[in-house]
Amino acid sequence: MATVDVTKGAAGSAYPASDLPKVFIIENIIDFAATNRASGDILQVLQIKAGSYVLLAGLEVLTVEDSTATADLGDGANADGYLDGTDINAATGYFPSAPAITNGTGTVITAVTTTLFAIMGGKFYTADDTIDLTLNNACDAGKIRVFAVVFDCTGRA
Repeated sequence: MATVDVTKGAAGSAYPASDLPKVFIIENIIDFAATNRASGDILQVLQIKAGSYVLLAGLEVLTVEDSTATADLGDGANADGYLDGTDINAATGYFPSAPAITNGTGTVITAVTTTLFAIMGGKFYTADDTIDLTLNNACDAGKIRVFAVVFDCTGRA
C-alpha cells in the first residue's frame, strides 16, 4: 500500500490564493430621512451573484426611526428568510440573521448549537438574486446598514 500526495501546489503552499473562494462583507446604508419609504415597499439592497454562498445577513440600526417601524430581510425566494419583523425603531443595534435549520419533517429547530450552525448555516445561490428589505411600516427618519457575509464560489474546479 502506498501513500501518494495528490494535493495541489508545492510543499508549504497548502492554500494557494488563486484557488480559494473569496470571502467578503457587502453592505448598503439606507437613509430613510433622505428618501422616505412607504409601508410594504420592498427595497432590493444587496446584489447576490449566482455561485455565491451567503453565510449570514443582517442589519444594524444607525439612527432609530421616529415611529413604529419593523422590517423583514430576505430574498426573492423568502421575503423574511434572514430576519422577520426586526424593530428598526428600537435603540440602535446590530441584528445578524440566525440560520433556519429544519429537521427531517420541515419543523424549524430553534435551539442552535455552534457545531450545527457551522454545518447548516447560510444559503447557496444558484441564480442571481438580491437581498431585500421589506418595510412593514412607513419610514422617514431612520438609517440602517444592511450587510451580508458572502463566499464567492464561482470558477471553482
